[in-house]
Amino acid sequence: MDYEHPSRWGAYLNARVLFGKITGVNPTMLGASEAAAAAIGIIPSDALALQTVAHNTLATSTLSTLKVNPKKAPVGTSN
Repeated sequence: MDYEHPSRWGAYLNARVLFGKITGVNPTMLGASEAAAAAIGIIPSDALALQTVAHNTLATSTLSTLKVNPKKAPVGTSN
């Protein structure tokens, strides 16, 4: 760790917040077994917890211009 770059968990959380902000999709719709989390070694329970933090951050942010739709599934999923 060099203390200048985020951990894998920090990077994943940042990516989920950006994903939700850009797409308007609730990050928790990605699910615990989401491929990007697995690819960087984040276990499913941590992935879901970070997705929930991202969703809550978006839902309570006064700076957010996009509203996250909790029922909207990401493109390419069957949810």
